[in-house]
Amino acid sequence: MKETKSAVKSVENAFTALEFIVEMTLEKEGAMLGEIAEKLGMRKTTARNLLQTMEHCGYVTRRGFGFYRLGNRFRSLLLVSETANLLKTISMPALQKFCKKNSLPVHLSVFFNGKRHTSLCLNAEGIPLENSSMADTPENVYRRASTRLLLAYSSP
Repeated sequence: MKETKSAVKSVENAFTALEFIVEMTLEKEGAMLGEIAEKLGMRKTTARNLLQTMEHCGYVTRRGFGFYRLGNRFRSLLLVSETANLLKTISMPALQKFCKKNSLPVHLSVFFNGKRHTSLCLNAEGIPLENSSMADTPENVYRRASTRLLLAYSSP
């Protein structure tokens, strides 16, 4: 890893551990505690504490004979991001057509962790609005006379 003055070592270690776990998963069931500790240049007890925290948060899971693998939380974050971007790309032509035909704006939103996140706003002509235009408060968004399409819901 590239050394920088602003890097937080424990966070850097957590990400290095995740990358190493992915790398080892390509070859076998996952990464063992000893392998991870060696990769991070730390004692096994310190590595175990780091991995226990990551396991508690759902980012890694321990299987079988102590192999660490990516956890469901990590996978769900990736899936939500990929799905939201794919949804935006696939739905854009249909939403633009809808806007032009009905002269109505559209807000494409995705729910994540119980919050609505607007990923796309089109004006009544079907032209995408810039991100700064989407920064309205929820109260203002819901007061508008516009059509909202709620197309995705995800909660890890």
